[in-house]
Order: sequence, then C-alpha cells, then structure tokens
Amino acid sequence: LRRRLAAVRADGYVIAPQMITLGAVGLAAPVRDRENRVVAALSVVVPADGRGSPHMHAPALVAASRGVSRAMGARVPGGNTIRTRGAKPSH
Repeated sequence: LRRRLAAVRADGYVIAPQMITLGAVGLAAPVRDRENRVVAALSVVVPADGRGSPHMHAPALVAASRGVSRAMGARVPGGNTIRTRGAKPSH
C-alpha cells in the first residue's frame, strides 16, 4: 500500500481500472488549497475498450487539477511535465 501511494504521489494521479463500472476506467487527480491540503479531486471515466492507454488522459486531467489548485491559492510546482505510464509523451 505504501509503495502504491508513493507512486500515486509521484505520478500526480491515480487510475482505478474497472473498480466501479465494468468496462470503464476512472482517473483522478487532487485539488489542493493554499496550505497544500488535498480538498477535492477531479476525475474522469473513460472506456476500457483497449483502444489506448487510460494514461493518455492523465496530462489533461492533471493540468486541469493544477489549474483549479492554483485558482484556490495553491503553489503548484513545476511546469507541464507529468509522468504517464504506458503513454507516449505529447509535445
């Protein structure tokens, strides 16, 4: 569990494959406040139909959660580099 949580922290998002709905994959990223506390999350659900890695949606999701966090006064580190397992980086 600790290793999994460390990976989620490093990635900036989590994937929940078919845990709630069969045939769907959920992704979530944290929204932080000015004290850097996680106060909410943004999530998306995508089909698990094999037409691409769910990780390919992570950059947009994490960028959106960082934007909301900034609007809430959080100091969000770094640029737009987001670790995405199994997805090709986009430029």
